[in-house]
Amino acid sequence: MIPTKSLMAGLLLLAVPALADPALPMVASTMVCADQYPLALLPPENIIGVSALGHDPIISALADRAARLPTIKNDAESYIMAQADLVLGSDMGDSKTLSTLQRLGVEVLRIPSRNSFPAIWEQLAIVSRKLKAEGTAKALDDDARRRLEAVPSTPADRSVVAAYFNSGYGTAAAGTYVDEEMKAAGYRSLATELGMKGWARLDLETLVLHRPPAIVQANFAMKTNRLSARFMQNPVFQKIRDSVTVVNIPGYKTACGNWTLVEGVEFLHAARQGGDTP
Repeated sequence: MIPTKSLMAGLLLLAVPALADPALPMVASTMVCADQYPLALLPPENIIGVSALGHDPIISALADRAARLPTIKNDAESYIMAQADLVLGSDMGDSKTLSTLQRLGVEVLRIPSRNSFPAIWEQLAIVSRKLKAEGTAKALDDDARRRLEAVPSTPADRSVVAAYFNSGYGTAAAGTYVDEEMKAAGYRSLATELGMKGWARLDLETLVLHRPPAIVQANFAMKTNRLSARFMQNPVFQKIRDSVTVVNIPGYKTACGNWTLVEGVEFLHAARQGGDTP
């Protein structure tokens, strides 16, 4: 059977790769939390590449969208060769790369994690203007706010004290986005209750002396180092785990201080409603 002209035209159209939108910038990103913005706001044709962790579903909430995108090595030369109009980064482990790119005349936008939901919405708007994707960002913002507002608030006296661990004895206290995430879901971080601030460490002695009714443990299992693994495998820690309620939350739901935290709030609140916590 000979293909018709219309069928041949359709086959040719499918064979031609999609072209980037010339009205939008060509963007690359250097860190997993910076990756989330172009992945959420831009068509893939306008994304030159993402960080290695951008493809990792353990830590990247949008790893599925990154699947067909290349990884760019985290050094200035690689990003220069990529010829991006704009490079997004987080000013953490990529600070040297971003500073070098700026000195070489490449436009850079640093996107630090934000530690409250109002600051998260504000930053989403700022980045979307830079990416010329205000419409897409507005829809994302509206959806995230609606979902967050749909999670019932919990009075402080009815919230659950929980020891949060990201890997090993790393925890989150007042002033971190995870603390805000937990509060929105009806939990109080043990570290915050003990007067800690920021990203802190919750050692075994403190955990024994202030045993909480629950542990919230982020699943970054593949990212733990030997010291962290030793902490988690300690018989004392294991005994405490066995005596309290444990909520294992996927790592990507706590990894970045942006709108993806809403999914973590929903997850933690559902765990409470389902009886996984007191």
